[in-house]
Amino acid sequence: MFKRADSKNETEVKKQDTKGRKRKIIFNMRVTEDEREQINQRAALSGLLKQEFCIQSLMHQKVVCYGNIRLISEVKSQLCNIENHLIRLESADNFDADKLEQLRMILELLNSLKENN
Repeated sequence: MFKRADSKNETEVKKQDTKGRKRKIIFNMRVTEDEREQINQRAALSGLLKQEFCIQSLMHQKVVCYGNIRLISEVKSQLCNIENHLIRLESADNFDADKLEQLRMILELLNSLKENN
C-alpha cells in the first residue's frame, strides 16, 4: 500500500561544512532549560546557525581542567602515540596535522593545570 522512502537515497540530504566535508555524526548532550535558552540566545546573537555556533564554541574556547589520574593517564597515552608517530616519520613534511592538533591540546591542558595550581 504505502511505500516508505529509502532513507539512504531519497530523503537523506548530506550536509557539508565550509571545507566540503560531509557531517554524518550526531553529537547530543544534556542541558538545563536555562542553559538551552542561553545557548539559543548566544547563537542568535552570533549570526551563526546553532550547529555552527556550538562547533565553533567547542573547538575554540579555552579549556579549564583539574588534574586527576584519568587525565594524566590519557595525556601519557596520547604522548606515546605522538612519540610513535614521530619515530616512524621519515621527514618533517610527513608530520600528521591531527597529531600536531593533539599536541596543541595537550599543551593547553597542561597550561591550564599549571594555572589552577
